Amino acid sequence: TTAAWTCWKDGGTCSGVSYQAAGMQQLVTTIRNTGATNIIMAGGLQYSNTLTQWLTYRPSDPTGNLVASWHIYDFAPACSTTPYSTCWDSVVAPVMAQVPLITGEIGESDCAHGFIDPLMTWLDAHGGNYLGWTWDAWSGACGSGPVLISDYSGTPTNYGVGLKNHLASLVSSSPTATHTATATPTQTPTRTATRTPTQTLTRTSTRTPTRTPTASRTPTRTPTRTPTFTRTPTTMSVTTVDDHVMGISLNQFSYAGSGWTHCINCNEPSPAIFYDASQSWDSTLNDSVSISFNGTKVVYYAVLGPWHGIAGVSIDGGTEVRVDLYGAVKTGNVAVWTSPSMTYGSHKLKIRMTGAKNASSSGTVITLDRVNITN
Repeated sequence: TTAAWTCWKDGGTCSGVSYQAAGMQQLVTTIRNTGATNIIMAGGLQYSNTLTQWLTYRPSDPTGNLVASWHIYDFAPACSTTPYSTCWDSVVAPVMAQVPLITGEIGESDCAHGFIDPLMTWLDAHGGNYLGWTWDAWSGACGSGPVLISDYSGTPTNYGVGLKNHLASLVSSSPTATHTATATPTQTPTRTATRTPTQTLTRTSTRTPTRTPTASRTPTRTPTRTPTFTRTPTTMSVTTVDDHVMGISLNQFSYAGSGWTHCINCNEPSPAIFYDASQSWDSTLNDSVSISFNGTKVVYYAVLGPWHGIAGVSIDGGTEVRVDLYGAVKTGNVAVWTSPSMTYGSHKLKIRMTGAKNASSSGTVITLDRVNITN
């Protein structure tokens, strides 16, 4: 509300507050009066979750080092309507267009990463920054609170795995400046005709700059060794994308067709243990799922079963390969197809429901558990 934002900026006597509040403007002014020029993070309302009028009420900072701070969780998504990204586009993106945004806390309490995956992708696309909350391992928190680790040796929870894998994918796909030699001149002697009293040709192996006209055949624009940006990965890494990470951006599954069914936290007795306890399946002819990624190789993991059929798998629109998903015993998280090694760059994997099956299967269901992407 207007009253809340006024209190946030100006402080004083505020409705519902039993004490004199210090406003953001007073805090910024006090810090700057000490001579400090450090960055100041100003969080929005409701535990820094709301930024609706941040720009209207932002404090004045003579140094220009004021940034917006945002905290967001699956149980506090900052929006009441879905898709959340539409709301973020209208509320958060305008703030980011005018001041830096530091998302000091992101997380989810369901021991998964289905919420933070699209959130991080959205923040990446808008030049945002984010930190996972929290590096703690209190007992029983996974599934009831946003904890990144299950013990203090750093073993990640499923939520922690999601954050780690996403950050690793950014490192592997970031452009790095590499020195690429382009037409490098050699250090061999060259014939250079110069105007000398004897009118003789002299050999020279050094660059001797002169201000006098010459009849040399040396190009005036000398090629130099210049840094060139190439999208060469600096280290080898693998990014895992679970089947429930959905969207149209890189490293997100785009499901096409009405026959897809998805389940989360749906493990069955071993060996029907699915990656991240989730799987997706379809039995409608020509329904498909695809994922775009940057990398050199992709591995498709599926769930095998007695009623599963044959999936059609293709990469970059090439020839479709038939992959049999039949298994006498239902088994999750099985690597069923690996792409050939490819040139690093943008690629697209597609998995299609063909309606085919082998003679032993009682159905034609295709499944998806996850993919592993190598940079």
